[in-house]
Amino acid sequence: MEYKENESEADIETPDNTEHPKDVEISDREENSNDSNGSNVPDPSENIRPAMLTVLCILSFLGSGSCLFSTFVTASFFDMLRDTVLYNDIYASIPALKESAEMILDLGRPFFWISALCYAFSLIGAILMWHAYRWGFHIYTIAQCLLIIASMAFSPGMGVPWGSVFWSGAFVALYASYWSFFKKNINLKQLK
Repeated sequence: MEYKENESEADIETPDNTEHPKDVEISDREENSNDSNGSNVPDPSENIRPAMLTVLCILSFLGSGSCLFSTFVTASFFDMLRDTVLYNDIYASIPALKESAEMILDLGRPFFWISALCYAFSLIGAILMWHAYRWGFHIYTIAQCLLIIASMAFSPGMGVPWGSVFWSGAFVALYASYWSFFKKNINLKQLK
């Protein structure tokens, strides 16, 4: 390590005084940032994604991605699905199955297009939060709220979808707990 010539003996690192002097170069600190086991100790100034945030993002990728796929396919092949349900004897022989399928068909094609769009924005929000951008949190939260509103608007007799409210609220609350970790600005070059 290099020290200034005019430093006092109290500033020099000794076995009794383990603090670094004020003017030690950053590269010297990085070389000495190993703990007693020899593994690297992360620098606190680095932005390392917390493990729980990683888990939340992966769960959001899986959930939003699979729902995006299913609602997009349902909206795209809605007429074929309707014909299958209405004219297939299997659905007629099982009343509960036919009733569930008819309830889904009563939602109509626009519901599935709107849901697919909301899930796409939810997925975009999760990707942005993966990269630690605050806008991702806003996009994700708005998409989740719109999904709940769409469910209530297209099926008014069903009431409030409490399961969706609970899980969406839980994910939004958990994401909000990492608010200080998220960056304010989006740099599109870093999203590669």
